[in-house]
Amino acid sequence: SAVMKKVIHLLTTNKYSGAENVAIQIVNYINTKYTDVECYYVSPKGDIENILVSYNCKYSLIDKFSYFQLRKLNTRLEPDIIHAHDFIASVMATICFPGKKIISHLHNNAPWIQKKGIFSFIYYCASARITKILTVSEAIENEYVYAKKLKDKFECIGNPIDTMSILDKAKEYSIQQQFDLIFLGRLTKAKNPDLLRRVFLKAIEKKSSIKIAIVGDGEYYQEFENWIEQNRLGTNIKMYGFQENPYPILNNSKVLVLPSKWEGFGLVSIEALTLGKPVVCSNAGGLKKIVTKNCGYVIENENVDQYVSEILELVNDENYYERKHNAALDRAKDLNNIDQYIEQVYREYEIEG
Repeated sequence: SAVMKKVIHLLTTNKYSGAENVAIQIVNYINTKYTDVECYYVSPKGDIENILVSYNCKYSLIDKFSYFQLRKLNTRLEPDIIHAHDFIASVMATICFPGKKIISHLHNNAPWIQKKGIFSFIYYCASARITKILTVSEAIENEYVYAKKLKDKFECIGNPIDTMSILDKAKEYSIQQQFDLIFLGRLTKAKNPDLLRRVFLKAIEKKSSIKIAIVGDGEYYQEFENWIEQNRLGTNIKMYGFQENPYPILNNSKVLVLPSKWEGFGLVSIEALTLGKPVVCSNAGGLKKIVTKNCGYVIENENVDQYVSEILELVNDENYYERKHNAALDRAKDLNNIDQYIEQVYREYEIEG
């Protein structure tokens, strides 16, 4: 039989978000399904460890993300393949793991991708050592300024969607409160917190009984809390902070609102659709491919009134909501791809680099 290959999934953060969720799924599914590949999750030590333990995910954490620590890890684990998630991890992998096969996995199309500059150029230079560049949406390849020179390396594989596990997690605990709207994600610049606040404020002005959940932490968390207090919106908006399992809260909400400035894939939109929740979102990244008129609404520009009118129609008109709710469930079934996805990643490990 084939020699056991060791793959390390390299991430720069010690927090849990979209890319980390994908890496954990790949590590767990591949380790369960295939006997000739062994995957490890590698990142700096921190909060992520509790999550890795709860998912029963094989890992090896480092003290900090540095050249010295990664060289030590190379000696200790002797990996065959480095599956590096996002920009910094990919560039560092090419420096710290000489002679190893490197797969770069880009989870979002950050603004640096779109123009000639230090980051896009460094990534281009590093890509000489990269065998394959996996992307979560075609937008990333389309927008990357040096993509033409690297087109043989790009492959868009989307994101793993395991609708069964989302449905299971939604039943793990129950909450009493029902919400009309929910924002789920890290409160960062990419998620357009300013527009989110304007949309929520206007929706509350038009319908004073509206209830809103905000789930996630991030650098704008404190600003949001202050804003809620200053505008006395505490009866309308509840902030949950980071939740290891946010699905029961999502399940008790009617509509997901996601006005992102940029997104890689937009996995949270599929998680919402899986639970039958219509999605009102921007057209960033993969969102415009996932959300259709039937199961939600994609808003082309930062038009607060368009967001609010769609939100109020969903919240006020039961028949309209029911149609979009049913279409959301159907759309999620179409998008469920976990088995094909894992097989595709496994095939990348097969190719001799």
